[in-house]
Amino acid sequence: MLHHFITFSIIFHSFKGYEISLNWAIIWFFYVWCYFSYKVREMVPCWGIVLLCVLLSVLYVASLYIWDVSKGRDHPSTIKKRCISVAVMTILSPLFVKFTINPDAFLQYEYPASPEALFRLHEVMGLRYAGLGFAVLLPLLLTATFFSGPIIYCVMHANNVFYLTHIHHAIERVRIGIPVSAVALGTIFQCIFTSVFGMYSAFLFMKTGHFVSAFVTHAFCNLMGLPDVIEILQLPARQRYLHLCLHLLGVVMWYLLLPSLTASCRFQTVINYLPDL
Repeated sequence: MLHHFITFSIIFHSFKGYEISLNWAIIWFFYVWCYFSYKVREMVPCWGIVLLCVLLSVLYVASLYIWDVSKGRDHPSTIKKRCISVAVMTILSPLFVKFTINPDAFLQYEYPASPEALFRLHEVMGLRYAGLGFAVLLPLLLTATFFSGPIIYCVMHANNVFYLTHIHHAIERVRIGIPVSAVALGTIFQCIFTSVFGMYSAFLFMKTGHFVSAFVTHAFCNLMGLPDVIEILQLPARQRYLHLCLHLLGVVMWYLLLPSLTASCRFQTVINYLPDL
């Protein structure tokens, strides 16, 4: 494990400026965290595992703020630096899984399938070929069904959709002068929405056994954003009721199609997290 730490420390250290100390702090924290978790992984209680997951999420977001973001989050230099952070954390995160995961915990999910079978980290992380086509198409189709109302509305009215934000963006909103009360209200709503979507992504991952299912649905939802209910309510009565019915129809169709389009048998799953009903 030490050679991984040295390699990524060199990568981080190659960047000049005040960020070096922060880079080293994060990389040291990650290394100590993984080492400690590896040593005590069989003794960590359930709440400890949850805490480790939360800390990993916090560490990911913290990596976005080790750079100078005074030019704004949309400035090309900020985007490039944050892409570096995302790339490095994407490489580091599997190492965290490798050194903190307890293979015996997956026996309850009938994985590995037999005592002779090997425990493969890439399968646990949803990186596999079997059932890949359905894992891309069916969750995307299911999610598009949920958004059928907004899709039709956007086509008919050429409406500009907005992107989902996350809770850490509240800091940048306050910096540009938006009132704290408005930021707090918007952040709470966004936090609730993204939490629900996180549950949906986790459900798709556990049913399909593919990382790509959560990835494509996340990308699609970022593209669609939230329905602009306020603008819909300002339409003439006939159009307003039509679009509200289409939105509701999309939700109902999504609910009805959910069991069949996420049946584990379609994706050749190897870990039986959630048995089909």
